[in-house]
Amino acid sequence: MMKVNSMPPGFTNKGLYQDLLEDRFEEIAATAFAAHTNDKDFGPFMTRWMEHDSARREKINAMVPELLAHGSAQELKASSAILARRQVGGDTSDFWNAYQLAARAVMLGDSSAQKIADISLGEYISKNGKRINADSVKRSWNTSGSNDESDLKWLTSYSDALAEAKRTKGNIFIDFTGYTDGNCRAMESMILSRPDVQGLFRNFVLVRLYTDNGDPDNAANATMEESRFQTIALPYYAIVSPDDKPLATFPGFTRDAEAFKAFLKLSPKYRWKK
Repeated sequence: MMKVNSMPPGFTNKGLYQDLLEDRFEEIAATAFAAHTNDKDFGPFMTRWMEHDSARREKINAMVPELLAHGSAQELKASSAILARRQVGGDTSDFWNAYQLAARAVMLGDSSAQKIADISLGEYISKNGKRINADSVKRSWNTSGSNDESDLKWLTSYSDALAEAKRTKGNIFIDFTGYTDGNCRAMESMILSRPDVQGLFRNFVLVRLYTDNGDPDNAANATMEESRFQTIALPYYAIVSPDDKPLATFPGFTRDAEAFKAFLKLSPKYRWKK
């Protein structure tokens, strides 16, 4: 096993770096396969290799939220590459997380991770029996949760929302969301779609800002969330005045509809404090 002496620039997580260094194990394994396919030790060797690979994938999968929030582009790309790699005996089940990690690496400036993101998303689509263009899936996710039976209008550009707010003198409700985030979908189905919540939404200019697919608009949305609210959490909700001043924020997923409604009513508990 390789030992960590010093981490290269860009890495912040020593434990993860050790795991990524051990990725060389697969190079050694590939050579060993060719040399030992007829040996009596080959079966046990295969078992050890797959156990090692499975444990490493499990660890990285468990760290996905931390990596998305705090990982460097280098960590994100390296982790996504491990999860995106095909396993011995079949496809990995980790393409979804690989896509999230790679897309975040692209957002942080590593354009070389785009290939991993595209491959991972394509494999995810194929694995789920939907052999369609990845862009069409992104578009379908882009509208998921917003096509309910109400007549509420959701904008997708903050500049458009700000212009509309200045015109109507109404506050802006911002939904920072992601294509791949399960908590975003849960909030849309459990809280945002409630009639009493949608009734309160009628007091706002509504804008849904996606942050996680790596295109320039998403990258700008992510930068805005991080610079203005010091977070990249998904989902994350904010209320902003027509003159572009934050008024209140709500930190993310909740099952408490009353708490979310209190936020929409600008309860002092949720007032923005810079």
